[in-house]
Amino acid sequence: MRSYEVIFILDPALADDGVEAAVVAAKGVLAKAGGEVAEVQKWGKKRLAYDIKKRREGHYVYFRAQAPGKAVAELERHLKIADPVLKYITVLMEKPRRNHDHAGRDDRGDSGRTRWRDGGRSRGRSRSRSRRGDSPGGLSMASFNKVILMGNLTRDPELRYTPSGAPVCNFDLAMNRSYTTQGGERRDEVCYVTVVVWAKQAENCAEYLAKGRSVLVEGHLQQRSWETPEGQKRSKHEVVAERVQFLGPRKGAAGPTSGEEEPEPTRGPEQDEVPF
Repeated sequence: MRSYEVIFILDPALADDGVEAAVVAAKGVLAKAGGEVAEVQKWGKKRLAYDIKKRREGHYVYFRAQAPGKAVAELERHLKIADPVLKYITVLMEKPRRNHDHAGRDDRGDSGRTRWRDGGRSRGRSRSRSRRGDSPGGLSMASFNKVILMGNLTRDPELRYTPSGAPVCNFDLAMNRSYTTQGGERRDEVCYVTVVVWAKQAENCAEYLAKGRSVLVEGHLQQRSWETPEGQKRSKHEVVAERVQFLGPRKGAAGPTSGEEEPEPTRGPEQDEVPF
């Protein structure tokens, strides 16, 4: 059993009972195959970053589950053919153990990659296969830098402008993780990450976000290095956001914002991206 997170988007025409029926059906498929849903969140109707099947909005549903790989595969098959599902993504949240047989093959067991799926056909971003090259051992591995985070802001966004006039916004994001030790003890841990947003999207974040608001960030890691006035070298890893999806209450507003129209992202979508 491994930890997975699943996000799927449902047809905006569904009423509340239709959304609930879709959630129950997905949970049933997972349970029948030996999995267990630990948490379900319905984020309500959100504006999509780009049209999917001529829909501009969709109901977002989040699952956190414990399941074997075969159960997740069954859930994916269900989501792929289910009429109300517009798009979905499954993420393996823990690193699988590797067992090597005598022939040197690497058996990872269940899938160890993020799966991207849309409208009945795969748009996979899987890890590239190793190929023979000039590196030690005769193998050369392709690199991959992609980050998807969901958490809450620990402070209000800070907006500034570069000397050339480009807007840049920084905020800190906190992500909670719960796990069970080998001794059966339940523990919680928090990870803090700085997020950097550029261009028009930076101004949107400064205007609409505030401390405590939830966001889903898609981007990549970068390492920034600098030298202090005392001559000491410092470095820091940050997430450069390519897309920021606003979740939860809007800054200065009370109550949920299901169906709220958020600002559009500043870069155009690529064909194999998901609108999160």
